[in-house]
Amino acid sequence: MTTFANYARTATQARTAICVTGWHFWPQLFDTLLALPGCDIYVVSHRPESEIPQALRDRLGPGRILVRPNVGYDWGCYQQFLETGIWRDYAVTVFMHDDIVIKDTGFLDACKALLEEGYGVVGNGRVGARYPYPRQRPDQFAHASWKPPVTFFHDCVRGSFFATTRAALEALETFEVFWDPYHLSMTLGNCSLRASCARWEARLGPRCFTFLSNDYLRSAYIDEDERGGGSLYTNRPLVVDLSIRALLAFYMLAWWRQANNRKARYVVRLLHPLIRRMAGAQT
Repeated sequence: MTTFANYARTATQARTAICVTGWHFWPQLFDTLLALPGCDIYVVSHRPESEIPQALRDRLGPGRILVRPNVGYDWGCYQQFLETGIWRDYAVTVFMHDDIVIKDTGFLDACKALLEEGYGVVGNGRVGARYPYPRQRPDQFAHASWKPPVTFFHDCVRGSFFATTRAALEALETFEVFWDPYHLSMTLGNCSLRASCARWEARLGPRCFTFLSNDYLRSAYIDEDERGGGSLYTNRPLVVDLSIRALLAFYMLAWWRQANNRKARYVVRLLHPLIRRMAGAQT
């Protein structure tokens, strides 16, 4: 089992990286973040450079705004940041959306204190109890490079906010992003969330995740927002989402059975190229 406390104990002395998904560019959030001592702010923007406020570009300085293709939603942003390797220079990295509300800047010290206790990842509000997500939602794991057993229980953090250590990111290696290059459905972002969190807990064990609060979406430090839909998806029929989920679940059920089932092996071989293309060739 990887030990994270040794990395996190130096976090209060080292600088902290904050990776923000750039979409709304709320000034109040960046006012708060830029006032935090010992932090370097990076924005991964899925909007073109022309839509990023010039005032924010001036305040952050060169090299701090990374414009990337608009695929993969929030977890796509985080993977795009991971691929830069910037996080390797920091003991602690915080990932967040740019529409959260920071009520208390003590969130950073609170996260570091929990990381010092040996947790790998600190979320804001608890999503729920550890749950057999693969059994209940097999569709959310079909794209992943590492697929959990059907009996696997794991916790989750929302993409809105989480803090982690360099060691935990090294153990994770990659987020399991459903890139959705065709913008089929924003709900596919939940595939990235669940598959990434399952991979993380498999690597780190039951002390992988902890939270600032047991209340969904909120803590004494941060309020999150529910999101989904958006202009790309407002006219998308429900049948599209349901059809995609059914296809992904069918593939995943076959994948679990393929060792002892010839028909299941055939289904996996037949559907794998399609799943790979839908997910953005990341499987």
